[in-house]
Amino acid sequence: MDNITISADLDPMLVAAYFIAIDELREDADVTQLKLHKLLYFAQANYLASTGYRLFTSDIEAFEHGPVVEEIRPHFKQYGRQIIVSADDAVAHNATQDAKELPLDVIEFLDAIWQRFGQLSASELRQISHDDAPWEKHYDPGQLHSVIPDKEIQQWYRNDTTADRQVYHPRIFRVTDTDLDNLDAPLSEEDLAQWITSA
Repeated sequence: MDNITISADLDPMLVAAYFIAIDELREDADVTQLKLHKLLYFAQANYLASTGYRLFTSDIEAFEHGPVVEEIRPHFKQYGRQIIVSADDAVAHNATQDAKELPLDVIEFLDAIWQRFGQLSASELRQISHDDAPWEKHYDPGQLHSVIPDKEIQQWYRNDTTADRQVYHPRIFRVTDTDLDNLDAPLSEEDLAQWITSA
């Protein structure tokens, strides 16, 4: 089988640029800084769960309104509750250019994240993130910069969250115990590759 490329440890601003650029294309753009942080959280969580690697280099921190990527906060907090692309045409233009720098495997993954979470409102995403055990465990109203450990996010999204919150990297094929039980006999590497590509 060919080697599978899985990109990792990207600049979080590039990932944010993707979500802003795709929002710019929509008739009813709605990505505020709150929604952007939640989309980044769900992207990082699912990337950790499906690949074992960070999508982007920044930590996720537990804030009052859910998980936040502190490193990008200074770039977007000026927009408050405004829709980012409506508030600043230059941001939308720059995001479209920056998003082109993303590797193809990441674009495919982020497309899947957008399909799963992009149509939800900021408040719906906030509620989903509040239901997650890692945020709940690490949020402390009196503490700033409470980092949610990658291992806890990875564990939650790999094993404990509901299937409707899981998005796998497009180059990762998840084989469940049920899949293995349905196999008649062990597969050779070639048979396995054929089985995966036909699924």
